[in-house]
Amino acid sequence: MVKKKQQEKRRKKKLAPLVPPDLERCEAERSAGHTFMTLGGRVGQMVRCDSKPIIVVTEVSPGKDGRRGSMSLCGECLNVLLAQPGAWNFTLRTLARYRKLGPKA
Repeated sequence: MVKKKQQEKRRKKKLAPLVPPDLERCEAERSAGHTFMTLGGRVGQMVRCDSKPIIVVTEVSPGKDGRRGSMSLCGECLNVLLAQPGAWNFTLRTLARYRKLGPKA
């Protein structure tokens, strides 16, 4: 009963529109490389990857908010994603296909 009420609240809550994938820059975040042993910088700080994307990754099933997210990735960040266990819960589309068919296809 409590779960149903929480789900109804989520549905009623107005959600911001999803931001389309950036087709000019990879959207993955990496560690800035600072650790407790380095001088300067914030430990655990994340920075956005600067590489050009090659692929758009889209979730197969919607998340808890009922929407499917997508993001663009470069080759190196895609390899990191594919190396994670249980990472095959998404679809892959090249940038050319994404530009041609759009986000709904």
